[in-house]
Amino acid sequence: NGRYGIYAKAYQGTTQIQANLTGNEVFQNMDSGVYLEADGSSGNPEIHANLLNNQVHENPKYGIYIHTKYGASSVVEVRDNQLYSTINGDGLYIHNYSAANTSAYTITGNEIYSNRNAGLRYYNQYTDVSPVITNNTLHDNSDFGLHLDQTGSSASLVPTLSGNTIHHNGTGIFINATAATTIDNSELYTNSADIRNQSSSAVNAQGNWWGVDTTNLLNTGSHPRNLSNLYDTFDDGNLGTVDYSAWLTNYATPSAPTLVPVSSPVATATQTLTGGKEANSGIMLNGIEVVAVDAQTTWSAEITLQEGPNPLSLSAFNAEGLLSETITAQIVRDTQAPSLIS
Repeated sequence: NGRYGIYAKAYQGTTQIQANLTGNEVFQNMDSGVYLEADGSSGNPEIHANLLNNQVHENPKYGIYIHTKYGASSVVEVRDNQLYSTINGDGLYIHNYSAANTSAYTITGNEIYSNRNAGLRYYNQYTDVSPVITNNTLHDNSDFGLHLDQTGSSASLVPTLSGNTIHHNGTGIFINATAATTIDNSELYTNSADIRNQSSSAVNAQGNWWGVDTTNLLNTGSHPRNLSNLYDTFDDGNLGTVDYSAWLTNYATPSAPTLVPVSSPVATATQTLTGGKEANSGIMLNGIEVVAVDAQTTWSAEITLQEGPNPLSLSAFNAEGLLSETITAQIVRDTQAPSLIS
């Protein structure tokens, strides 16, 4: 396409756009794959978007670009997508400029890789909105796996970061937060720097897996100390600490769960999912715990179905919070009676 594969803009008055983008492949456009914009320069427009199970690749500038400015609001979920091989930019870029505090961003279950700049870039300008970033895999991005930054007198940034696997990037996580931030239940390894703390606020990075080489290093000597995989107050006295204590030493991810074939399409409002799992593991469904860690080797969970496609993304997790590989399925709920066209 000339510029964008998919483009949506909310502008003027109280315009609201509801965008559900599911199961698309968006690639080789002239600018960006998906471009969502909420512009409040004339009114209070809103975008509500769900981007689920898409493949976005080989676009020159951005895989997905979400731009919210001048008091507009965006409520966006980016889940279970593959975003890769952006030629000169980022896999996913979320840019807020004086965005409304009602904005919200949830990024979960995505694989973001082999992008020229950052896998995921999040930037607040004069904005107080913090994203939830969980259970993503970011790897082989040239500059950054995850780049989190803010600027401006009213800017605030305290992201939720949990369960992410970040490896083989230039820098794993670049973070310029405005208050203490926690990074937990994650895997960070084989990045030139696993975490670069660019602010004076502390980063609590307890309870993470740092890879074989760093873990072997951690198991020797005294702590805390300057580590080559972390950039913090040991490197620049103006910066905050990165607390890497309580690191995980018994690294073992559970096997992927199994799922008994689902019924689809259906008209019912609920369906019970069943399957198998390793003992001493639990089940996550679409980034939410539905079965706690237990000794059983079977599992079941009842889910509520929405009209239309209901994508399912399942993984097992252990007591340390480490996730298995993901399996996927879909249930279509169809309550509309067929009609005869004459």
